Amino acid sequence: MMIDEKVTIGSIMNALKEGNKAEQIAKAIDGISQKPFLRALKDAGYVYSNKAPKGWRYVGEGEEPLDKSVFDYVKSSSPKVIRSNTEVNNSSHEVIQGNTDVNSSSPVVHPQFTRDELSDLMAMLHEWRSKKGTVQEPTQVHERIKALTKGDKTRKTIVIDEAIATQLDQYCERERVNKSDILHLALIDFFNNN
Repeated sequence: MMIDEKVTIGSIMNALKEGNKAEQIAKAIDGISQKPFLRALKDAGYVYSNKAPKGWRYVGEGEEPLDKSVFDYVKSSSPKVIRSNTEVNNSSHEVIQGNTDVNSSSPVVHPQFTRDELSDLMAMLHEWRSKKGTVQEPTQVHERIKALTKGDKTRKTIVIDEAIATQLDQYCERERVNKSDILHLALIDFFNNN
């Protein structure tokens, strides 16, 4: 399938006429998934018909936009969309060259992320990486619980901060583990470190 570098509607229509399915074309185009791709074709004035003649046809007003890029019709929930190192303002389709704060060796960034979303994702990634070494992964906790000895047990009543108790309840429910096993592991770690 031959889709030109600009990803024009004309090259997409040619690929569709050659028998390629819209899903295949969407997968072949970097930076767009199937749903936004199909929506962009419809916004450009094209409809798909199952009746003879089957396929996509132009029903929009005016001249067919064959020379326009499919990305000209991709909508975003926010006004600014980032495409690699290009920022597009959807209200005027004006293209402004810019830097996206994502280094050039990074893999392709999905074109639907705004600057704020990218910033939030980077902050979340940074936080996750910084906590990665300090918080045990649930699979490690489950393995440690399995390794606990099945000796005699005793019941103890403890008083802990309400916020900690809530976190303990939520964690145990989410990971499907017993509170006593989590407290057991926490006490083992405490005594081993002191």
